[in-house]
Amino acid sequence: MKEWIEKIWCPNVNGCRMLLLDSLKVHKMANIRQYLENDCATQVQYIPPGVTGLSQPMDVSVMKSFKKKIQDLYVKHHIDHPFPADAAERRVMLSFLVAKAWELVKAKTIVKGFRKAKLIPIGSRDSHGAFATYLQPLPDVSIGDEDEQ
Repeated sequence: MKEWIEKIWCPNVNGCRMLLLDSLKVHKMANIRQYLENDCATQVQYIPPGVTGLSQPMDVSVMKSFKKKIQDLYVKHHIDHPFPADAAERRVMLSFLVAKAWELVKAKTIVKGFRKAKLIPIGSRDSHGAFATYLQPLPDVSIGDEDEQ
């Protein structure tokens, strides 16, 4: 998780940041939250268990069609090619199919997910195009297991 934060999240997200995380144990680790908040200027919010499918844009709009694309590519691949001989070949093939399926996901599908989850920011922008939004600090709410490392 920390590697993703350091290599993907922090360098590529500018301006006002909020990261919605599900209740996966690693997401709730205190050191992960502190790193995001202190080193990456990111407000962290946790999605309560059971509502991920309603509030995360990827779950709301993208994952069903993405998984269907992977399945279709998998079937088409095996019409013309034999099954991989070992786990290493299977990983290579699946990595290729996942990458190809992701290329087929349309930007409008992702935007639709943000709209359906009601996560489209609205408001004025600064001179750099970032939203000029100043979030009030949210109250600390315990979701249990936060102290587990």
